[in-house]
Amino acid sequence: MEKIYISLGADCGSAGVFRASGKKTFSFPFDWVVSFHSIHKVFQNDFRGLLEDRVMNTELQVNANEFNVEYNIRFFH
Repeated sequence: MEKIYISLGADCGSAGVFRASGKKTFSFPFDWVVSFHSIHKVFQNDFRGLLEDRVMNTELQVNANEFNVEYNIRFFH
């Protein structure tokens, strides 16, 4: 069985390394987001609210398209 590598880095850099090395065969939720200090919370909560609790970036002072309030995750890509 072929190994599947899953990026759990704090930003898209980890996914980029897997892609450059030819080991990235699938995309997963943390591949293209910035998630400093919150990945463990998503796993503890069985991913509840990850995609539902988003707001558009209208007043936030971050350069991201969307922002998850509960987990402090920025959806850049």
